[in-house]
Amino acid sequence: KDSVAAAAVFLAAFARWRKEEGLGPWEKLQQLYAKYGHFEDANTYLITEHPAMTKTIFDRVRSRGSPFPKTLGGRKVLKWRDLTRGWDSETSDHKPSLPVDKHSQMITCDVEGDVRFTVRASGTEPKIKFYIECKAKNSEEAKKGANGVLRDLLLEWFKPGALGLRLAGSAASWGDGIFDELSISDPESGTLMM
Repeated sequence: KDSVAAAAVFLAAFARWRKEEGLGPWEKLQQLYAKYGHFEDANTYLITEHPAMTKTIFDRVRSRGSPFPKTLGGRKVLKWRDLTRGWDSETSDHKPSLPVDKHSQMITCDVEGDVRFTVRASGTEPKIKFYIECKAKNSEEAKKGANGVLRDLLLEWFKPGALGLRLAGSAASWGDGIFDELSISDPESGTLMM
């Protein structure tokens, strides 16, 4: 039913764009890109064989700086929100406006290059999920920025090979050579070595 509702909203918007602006969907999309920029993402997850390791892994990330890591790759960390420990660099009292849950792991950061990411533990599976988005003047630059942050997260903060984590999918699914620094020791399982 969600797809039916989405289709109805899209058709209503399309009729309005055509009537009021003389634009089709492609032209409207280009207009929005010109106004807001291009957004691309790099989303994936790591699988842990030992779910209890998740807290240890997030604690290692947090220990990279106080009260939070200052850099990721060559990028400065501009904003940090930790909904596990209840700390937000954007609020005057450093308390997040979103709910805090000390039993789940979730960190959101903004880094230089118009990139924002959230890394969180799955509540139902032994996974650490990565949601990364980048805004740039074109799609290629946005994709490059998002992929670069994902690469840096894996190489610097999460170090899957050192912790026995497996990357979702196989090496073939990544493309673009973004993980040249990583070698897949087992392409079937996606196990990474550093």
